[in-house]
Amino acid sequence: MSSTDPFVDYYTKQSEAPATTEHFLRLRQMLLKVHGPAPAGKKIRVADIGCGAGTFSRIFAGAGCAVRAVDVNPKLIEVAQTRARAGGVDVDYSVGSAAALPWSGAEFDIVALPELLEHVHDWQSVLSEAARVLSPGGILFVSTTNRLCPVQQEFDLPLYSWYPGWLKKRCLVLSTTTKREWVSHALYPAEHWFDPYWLGAEFRKLGMNPLDRFDLLAMYSEGGLKQWAGKIARAVPPLRFIGHVLSPGTTIVGRKVQKA
Repeated sequence: MSSTDPFVDYYTKQSEAPATTEHFLRLRQMLLKVHGPAPAGKKIRVADIGCGAGTFSRIFAGAGCAVRAVDVNPKLIEVAQTRARAGGVDVDYSVGSAAALPWSGAEFDIVALPELLEHVHDWQSVLSEAARVLSPGGILFVSTTNRLCPVQQEFDLPLYSWYPGWLKKRCLVLSTTTKREWVSHALYPAEHWFDPYWLGAEFRKLGMNPLDRFDLLAMYSEGGLKQWAGKIARAVPPLRFIGHVLSPGTTIVGRKVQKA
């Protein structure tokens, strides 16, 4: 499906790339492992927030999960619905805001915010809403920017993630007007920059126990070098910090605390 809207065209095309599918397949495998098996006779309930053209949603539905997905862009939802029908998978797509989700509380076992938080203005409300619709014991997945790492694909500017906030805002404005060439790697660059420590603290405020990429490697890798790297990073805080500095993105999975 094509459109005269460059935003829609960009994400429609990007979502079909083989690398995107492979990335989401790995994420699904990891998140299902962290969550654990569904109770007998029930499906794992998944929410895909900011679903775009729906690739992540369809991949979870293909694994037998009950999937609901939302995006603020009606044209992208149309693309997602068309592709789901063509693929014979069942996903409940709807148009809505990530900052005011159209779902009741504690409705999902897995809530996913892949590459969204950095692009929404009111990211605090988005994170709060994601926690609200997550059931106790469920997991929230966020992947986003990492301001600790000097390597990024947002701008053709050296060490951009290390710029102070006021300078980032100025570059963001210029990139949408007179300096479009600055964003050749990312057509729609990030508005916000996070890091694993700060985002982990935000998870705790919302009643979730966060796991960063090294926790996940140590606890859920299938042995081998990755698991050992995770264990070493967890045991030696300076090495964990260096590892985060070398990681272009932030990955956090939080399990919602079950109240006694």
